[in-house]
Amino acid sequence: MTTPPLQTETGLIDGVWPEAALLPPGGIAQLFFQRARELGPRPFLHRWEGDGWAAWSWTETAARVTGVARGLMAHGVQPGDRVLLVAENRVEWQVSALGIMAARAITVPLSATATADDWRLIIASAEPRACIVSARLAKKFREVAAAAGWGGPRVEMADTASAGAGTWSELAATPGAEPTEFGTLDDLCCLIYTSGTGGTPKGVEQTHRNVLWNCVGAARNLAPYGLAGNRFLSFLPLSHTYEHTAGFISPMALGGEIFVSRGPEHFARELRLAAPTVLIVVPRFCEVMQQRIETGLARKSALARKLFAVTDRLGRHVARGGRPTVGARLWSATVGRVVRRQLAAHFGGALKAMLSAGAPLRADTAEFFNGMGLALHEAYGQTEAAPGITMQRRGAIRPGTVGPAMHGVTVRIADDGEVLVQGPNVMRGYWREPAATAAALAGGWLHTGDIGRIEADGALVIVDRKKDFLKTAGADMIAPQPIELALTGEPEIAQAMLCGEGWAHLGALVVPDVASREALAAGKTTAAAVEKRVQAAVDRVNARLSAKLRVRRIALLTEPFTVENGMLTGTLKVRRRVVLERHKIVISALRDPG
Repeated sequence: MTTPPLQTETGLIDGVWPEAALLPPGGIAQLFFQRARELGPRPFLHRWEGDGWAAWSWTETAARVTGVARGLMAHGVQPGDRVLLVAENRVEWQVSALGIMAARAITVPLSATATADDWRLIIASAEPRACIVSARLAKKFREVAAAAGWGGPRVEMADTASAGAGTWSELAATPGAEPTEFGTLDDLCCLIYTSGTGGTPKGVEQTHRNVLWNCVGAARNLAPYGLAGNRFLSFLPLSHTYEHTAGFISPMALGGEIFVSRGPEHFARELRLAAPTVLIVVPRFCEVMQQRIETGLARKSALARKLFAVTDRLGRHVARGGRPTVGARLWSATVGRVVRRQLAAHFGGALKAMLSAGAPLRADTAEFFNGMGLALHEAYGQTEAAPGITMQRRGAIRPGTVGPAMHGVTVRIADDGEVLVQGPNVMRGYWREPAATAAALAGGWLHTGDIGRIEADGALVIVDRKKDFLKTAGADMIAPQPIELALTGEPEIAQAMLCGEGWAHLGALVVPDVASREALAAGKTTAAAVEKRVQAAVDRVNARLSAKLRVRRIALLTEPFTVENGMLTGTLKVRRRVVLERHKIVISALRDPG
């Protein structure tokens, strides 16, 4: 038996903020206050006010972080206590998280879009001491907390709080000296709960070291673009480990500025005015931007379309690893430069790099942006790795790969093809779940559940999923089985298989009940009538699911899944890969109906 391949990335940063400077002994809060002393009046957090961005300086932010920390302590929060953070993205989110850490407590973010059941399960698991909640979510949280029997102190992000709650402004204005005791790098900084769609959500124990080690990797990977003065536009959910680390803690650690988006409907204008230098994105964002650019191009003159098409074609050739001809280099330096500048204007005109993770990135999209001069780096990670594991390097961006291991991280391919990970980024374990922890960290390696291979240049390729989870374009991990069971629980549906890996929505292949299939075969009903009945059943199931779990499109199959046709195993489990291959044309139409 051959030894499974190992891949390790080592070395130190050349230049600003070497490894040790990003790993102070007191962890994230100590690093924040250090940056605040260094950068003082410079802007840090930007929020939208009136008709433009308004900034909180590092000094102003530090004062509010101190207030939150002192206020939580006054509410009885002790080191190691859990504090819920329930809010949509806003500057108060980042300040609250830093304040919780400065109080040596543990942040427990709740997704703003999660179901009440998920919130109840997390409250029961985390046993929080206190909660900070936004005004928009306060009513839902009060109801959930009452049902869960939780009655801890609550702070609302509103000028006037409801009964039993203080206001966030009061909390942030709590008097007291800046904290000077910060615990250790190996203390927990947050519990980020995994998706509960496959069962009870599990709290991933992320330490200060886990998260900051990702910042060390980010510093190395951003160094070729320049570490100083970067601007980030934060729009992905801060309750998700990806944005929490890459869009919040890393910019803070590197002394950057963070512009906090109000939401998708405002994003285009915010993007132009923020002019970010770095964007943390998911594949769906890239796909939508590509579609918008191409749609807008269709309204341009024939000459403009021709110039864009040539620039796109030549750029894609280079993005695929091809060598440009002399003519191509001349075009790139003249006409192509103008075309790329016009494209860059859609992103504010200052963008240096984008980082895409959370789901597979289509090769076409990667080639489009990289060919047009907007560096789009694909990365791979998991909540259990806080989350960064691999990332493509500048000058070595190859569509279809997710890059080599990040600094200090080792990636190994097990005998069965599973991707295993070791490093200072790997979680301490699952909160109060020793059996699940032992399984996930068996043999001292994080078992990712993904199947992959390491290529000759050290880049990791993810080729399959060991478990039956779907990862959508929005970076949500979806367990198909509970949804499929709910669908087949309806009398009109005999079998169902969910699809949606890398999609913006979920679809399903549906086999109608026997009576409907027999009536259809005998000409006693129509396909439209059967589809109407099945769609009504799907709608009933969707009504019980959170938005991200709802089935948006269906395709009816008249042939059921059976052992005989190879689509069921001997124990009557669906052979997903067989079904996907057998019905790939139908599934393609579900994703892109045309």
